[in-house]
Amino acid sequence: HIAELLSIMYNPDFESVNKMMEEIKLALRKMNYKFIEVKIKTTSKTLIGVSTNFGYTIFENGISFDPYLNVPYIPASEIKGLLRSLVDDKKLADKLFGSEESEGILMITDSYPVDAEGSILLPDIITPHYVNAEDESSVQPRPSIRFVIAPKVTFGFFIYYKYLDAQLRKVLEQLIIKMVKEGIGSKTSLGYSLFTVVYIDWRYGE
Repeated sequence: HIAELLSIMYNPDFESVNKMMEEIKLALRKMNYKFIEVKIKTTSKTLIGVSTNFGYTIFENGISFDPYLNVPYIPASEIKGLLRSLVDDKKLADKLFGSEESEGILMITDSYPVDAEGSILLPDIITPHYVNAEDESSVQPRPSIRFVIAPKVTFGFFIYYKYLDAQLRKVLEQLIIKMVKEGIGSKTSLGYSLFTVVYIDWRYGE
């Protein structure tokens, strides 16, 4: 009941989030960075930051949550790590995303929800059956309630850099599309945390 009430009563301030996104865009332009704006939309229930503290005490599963903007978000480190994992060539991965010895040419912002077609958070119930069970006779189903990000929530973020040639721009766009198809977050193999690309705006990136 608590989870259901919270999901109904929770009202994110998209106006403040979008204002901040515009301020980030202005700051990047003032610092002479080139950048692309990416918007992606959840197509399934989505789990981001299940081991974080927010919500963990009550629901035994956390969610990445920004306490200042009062919204869930996708950390830049998670996006960067996923993109990097999709690059087969280590030299190219190091060039784009950096290594212990050098900084990469791409930098990424956290991703925030900028719009939603309905609720942004939903309660979700899973029922593990075989935790500490030795056989079928000792199975004790135990429902577990957690918060998930709802389908049809649009997230936005920026990827910025000083220079990116045409070939690497094409590589980057393909990586973004592939990352979104494979999922961002937990339980992707079970159909959670799947997205679709809304658009990739290269207006300030060429």
